Amino acid sequence: MYLTRQPRHRHNGFTLLELLVVLVIIGILLTMASLSVGGGSEQRQLREEAKRITALLALAADEAILKNQELLLAIEPDGYAFLTQDEKGKWIPVDSTGSLRPRELPEGVSLSVTVEEPLVMAKKADDEEEPGQIWILSSGEMTPFTLTLHIKDGVDYQLHGDLIGNLKLDEPGVEK
Repeated sequence: MYLTRQPRHRHNGFTLLELLVVLVIIGILLTMASLSVGGGSEQRQLREEAKRITALLALAADEAILKNQELLLAIEPDGYAFLTQDEKGKWIPVDSTGSLRPRELPEGVSLSVTVEEPLVMAKKADDEEEPGQIWILSSGEMTPFTLTLHIKDGVDYQLHGDLIGNLKLDEPGVEK
């Protein structure tokens, strides 16, 4: 009589290692798919710039409160800058190398601003024209505005700011 050995347990499933390998492969495939579907580089630049300007405005509002100083956001055709007044009343950039440094817009991106209710500020003695359209006050108030970032043949991003400093970025394709 021959004795044959039969396995004690029959394995009817996957090991944990096999499941982890499959999950890693699925994760890599999903990452590659999302990168390829993510839109053109111009659209991506526009989205990044919209998020950047939103974050910078929030940072500038915090800085104005912490440092007890009034700031202006100067909008120019090719960029924007956060300005403050020096001892002589001249408007200068808040920071030349830090987060609130003057910035240029990426190629093909345009920026426009609509001021809803301009804040009334005291005129300077020499009637020098004030740069910028958006005041950021040390009290936390801000000029109500709508900033529109646009690329040719693309969608617009709109950033809305209200009097008490709340910011809301409207992204295309996102339900409001």
